[in-house]
Amino acid sequence: MKKWCVVWWMVGLVAGASALETTITCEQIADQVDVAVTWSSSTVKGYRLYGRPNIVYGDWDDLTDRIATPGLFETNLPSAQYFFKVEEYELSAPSDGMVLILAGTNSGTDPDFGNYSLTVGRFWMDTKEVSGAEWDEVVGWATNSSSYAFPNLAASAKAPNHPISSIRWIEAALYCNAKSEKEGRTPCYTKDGEVLRSYSFTSFEVDCNFQANGYRLPTNDEWEYAARGGLSGKRFPTGDTISHDKANYTANNTLPYDDSNGPNPAYWINKVTLTPYTAPVSDLPQNGYGLYHMAGNVGEFTTLLIPVEMVMYTETMVRGGSWDTAGDKLRCGDKPLTGGWMSNGYLGNGDTGFRTVVSAP
Repeated sequence: MKKWCVVWWMVGLVAGASALETTITCEQIADQVDVAVTWSSSTVKGYRLYGRPNIVYGDWDDLTDRIATPGLFETNLPSAQYFFKVEEYELSAPSDGMVLILAGTNSGTDPDFGNYSLTVGRFWMDTKEVSGAEWDEVVGWATNSSSYAFPNLAASAKAPNHPISSIRWIEAALYCNAKSEKEGRTPCYTKDGEVLRSYSFTSFEVDCNFQANGYRLPTNDEWEYAARGGLSGKRFPTGDTISHDKANYTANNTLPYDDSNGPNPAYWINKVTLTPYTAPVSDLPQNGYGLYHMAGNVGEFTTLLIPVEMVMYTETMVRGGSWDTAGDKLRCGDKPLTGGWMSNGYLGNGDTGFRTVVSAP
């Protein structure tokens, strides 16, 4: 067995890119060489990895799509003579108000739900829930384009800077596709194999292409990974207790982790005329990833990894709790298997909204 390490600096060949110091560790076992290439990853950089068997001659092979984790590439080679370089480039957010969530694993022991392990790839996520103003802009564009049909007239927001609510899951998916096409991106959601642009109350299959560069709803693991905000083994995005200064919800101080009681007084005003009792999308503290309202305000739809047959009774998952739920529904680990929140994909109510994500390169 033989082991060695090589470090070198090479000039980037791609316009706008610079090369990084790259560390390569190799271990030869019989006729194979196990190679690990590592470099410093960043929240605002993308990376291209190249390799070739000759340091001077030949074309560089682009190995970027074989990077499993940002900052790390592993492979087997038939011999020890192979040369690598890594180039970085600036990543730009798909739209204003999105933050890059780095690939990684968050594992630990939740105080209420036990051991968990969440592993995600890198993705962009809205720092705020989709607001009434954003909804109106996208739906207005989609309607004027004559390509989309949004049959739900109940969608509403208390104010332009409050989250849209009374949304059906299928309309959240429609919004994602419409915003994607509005911005020249590839839509993620299909209906019976065609781009989802409308629906009727009949049976059809909805699928999500996670390789597309368009907007979509987060997966359950992506949502929970982001909600935990880098904290491990905590109940809530900001720690093990919850209170009105951290979230907009209906508190119940008989719960051992709830430090408040009753509706949030900052938003529960004149119960007859001002429902839903939401907060502006950028109120209250952010979690460790810079995300607002990952607990409370409106429940947030997620998307499944497998095709969904949409029928009248199809149920979809909602995470994070809302202004109208108690603190137990605000816990990061709360989901249907643990007594959490499901919503009929064809029904909307005043405490359900969403935020979008985009898969990152």
